[in-house]
Amino acid sequence: MFELRYNDPNHAAHLVSKHGRDLAAIVMMPYEIDPPVAGYLHCMQALARKAGALFVLDEVRSGFRIALGGAQSYFGLEPDLSAFGKALGNGYCISALAGRACHMRHILKLGLTVTHYRSPDVMAAAVATLEALDRSDVPARLTALGERLMSGLDRTFATSGVPSRAVGFPATPFVRFDAPRPNVRDSMVRHFINGMLAEGVLMCPAHHWFLCAAMTDADVDAIVTAAERVLAGLRGTIDPHAPSPPGAA
Repeated sequence: MFELRYNDPNHAAHLVSKHGRDLAAIVMMPYEIDPPVAGYLHCMQALARKAGALFVLDEVRSGFRIALGGAQSYFGLEPDLSAFGKALGNGYCISALAGRACHMRHILKLGLTVTHYRSPDVMAAAVATLEALDRSDVPARLTALGERLMSGLDRTFATSGVPSRAVGFPATPFVRFDAPRPNVRDSMVRHFINGMLAEGVLMCPAHHWFLCAAMTDADVDAIVTAAERVLAGLRGTIDPHAPSPPGAA
């Protein structure tokens, strides 16, 4: 197993040229927080094809969010296999592996059993979710909500003077704090996340957030207003340009 450096096609090309004969698959998320640079995902797909390996996309986070067909539809990719998670069932305990028939037919030969395998309520939830996603164009709604949230947060950051910015895809946004010292940056993140929690807004500090179609413009505006209050307190608590204490990173 070799770890790829995301958005570094030269590193991937080096690994494939060195280990291509032993390569079974390139398995990757299409993105996490930062979007892929132009052509990167297609380069990864081409490298897999060249090596005779499978190109596998982990769409657990991206599937049904930035496009109904997932990141592969959004970026125009043709993966051999794709993995999806609970978004498929609107939160129900479900996962799915999809792919080309020439690969999927081998799964029928496997002895596979899991706790919720073929659970009818979960399958019904997945069918209903897919129908609702298609009927209401949920990805477009998530993108609109995310754009509203990101622009509102960026205005708040600019007004507060706290060096931070909204990043990522609108349907799966995130906030990045800019500080010269890692320990100061970590402290800013901790204060912001804890402050938002005190305001009734739960945000993950480690990876991008997920919006949902049940949210309204008013919900997004309430999040921005909460961020204004939190950042006002953060500005007076932490100096983003302060040096690290002795021994700190």
